[in-house]
Amino acid sequence: MNQVETKQYKSIYHIFIWIAVFSLIMIGLLEWGYIVGGRAFGNYKVYTGLVPWCTWIVMTYLATRPKWFTSRYNLGEMFKVHRALGIASVAVIVFHLYLYFGKAAKSILGWWGGYVALTSFSIATI
Repeated sequence: MNQVETKQYKSIYHIFIWIAVFSLIMIGLLEWGYIVGGRAFGNYKVYTGLVPWCTWIVMTYLATRPKWFTSRYNLGEMFKVHRALGIASVAVIVFHLYLYFGKAAKSILGWWGGYVALTSFSIATI
């Protein structure tokens, strides 16, 4: 008889740990660049933009369906991870835009971009 293969199910949200590690590595490289350049460092406003960028890199990598990920999870879990990462990314990007640009983001394009992001965020949470 054929043996049924069971997948290793861990928490589908453990990918957030990998994003946090990748983000900390990128923040460390950014800080090292600031120190070598002789500039001030520790700008948290930049970090709120760097974390969604790292999330985007991880989501793009997961779109290639790596073997280590597909051996543990099926396509449905990958969609759940993608949804959770998208919601978290949009939330941090909105926070980044509010902190970094503040009143300067009141241009027509900035407001429409915000409306599109909030609409996408609302649709994703449904």
